Amino acid sequence: MKVFLKCIFENNLGDDLFIQTVCNRYPDTSFTALARNNLTIKPEIPNLKVVHFNNSIYKALRKISFQFNRVCAADRFLVSSANLVAAVGGSLFMENKIYKDSLKADKYYNTYWFEQVKKPLYIIGSNVGPVYNDHYLQKVKKIFLKAEDVCLRDQASKDLAGIEKVRTAPDVIFGVIDDHVNAETEKTAVISVISCKKKARQMRNFDTEKYREAMIHLISQLTNQSYNVILYSFCKDEGDEEEIAVLKERLGDTYHISEYFYRGDIDEALSVMEKAEIIVGTRFHANVIGFAMHKKVVPVIYNDKTRNLLDEIHFEGSFIDIEKDIYPDVSQLLSNHPLSPELIAQLKTDAQKQFAGLDQVLKPVQ
Repeated sequence: MKVFLKCIFENNLGDDLFIQTVCNRYPDTSFTALARNNLTIKPEIPNLKVVHFNNSIYKALRKISFQFNRVCAADRFLVSSANLVAAVGGSLFMENKIYKDSLKADKYYNTYWFEQVKKPLYIIGSNVGPVYNDHYLQKVKKIFLKAEDVCLRDQASKDLAGIEKVRTAPDVIFGVIDDHVNAETEKTAVISVISCKKKARQMRNFDTEKYREAMIHLISQLTNQSYNVILYSFCKDEGDEEEIAVLKERLGDTYHISEYFYRGDIDEALSVMEKAEIIVGTRFHANVIGFAMHKKVVPVIYNDKTRNLLDEIHFEGSFIDIEKDIYPDVSQLLSNHPLSPELIAQLKTDAQKQFAGLDQVLKPVQ
């Protein structure tokens, strides 16, 4: 069986974990994915063929193809040789805020791609939103109706879609962290950051200065309590490393801050997090990984996907909510406790349901 993996291949730790998880689950299936520039995932995935395109060339091809109401030629060629398409990723159906008052066609490229797929389609692990325009939502609904199986990662997304056939299960990553939960903990706080500029299209209300001031205050308080602070980048391409540079410049030489830049080595990246006592999660998957590793997690909410996650798991701790201007005292944040082992075990088990549809065609019951 040959599968085209519709995914985000940009050396983002969360997305790379998605890719690795799907390929490892079906070792007898041949997967193909398209990556811009020369990006790789470590350890090497034997049943994954990555077709690399220069980013500028790919964008040009996509723009030309779209003018003729066609999907990019590179995508068309790869999909044509596959038996089915598996779309795996968290934010596959997210509307771009800058076009919210417009019906410009290029706004809908992400939905247009799915509309043109003629092969059986399976959608795994995504959420819906933010959505600003009903026209966009209707396009998403049509895609879900044509798909063989759709499993979203929160009930709020299913409610937004309003389609009975759509299923839900906890995020895929809850089910794949078992090998990274037993490390001896150090007095370390890992803080995942985001680029305010790069993420602006995903945020309804975002005050860059308040976010940075909150991070700087949190960092200073943690270092004053003798924590080793690591500013953690999930993705260079999305500006995480630039934001870390800004924060370090603002902090100056007073505080000794470490940094970690994810560049495709999944095991190395997870080993940094598993040794920490505290995970401060601006990135959605920093929270998921932190919870799954039984860490003390301080969520930082910048859009609905993290808020929906906390609602799903009935999170009772304190959090920072950038959109709603909620910034609790540091002492309150640090009083958070890990989720109960029973809840984590249930989330890990239920996360396997994301693959129920794909299992029927790629992993038949023996």
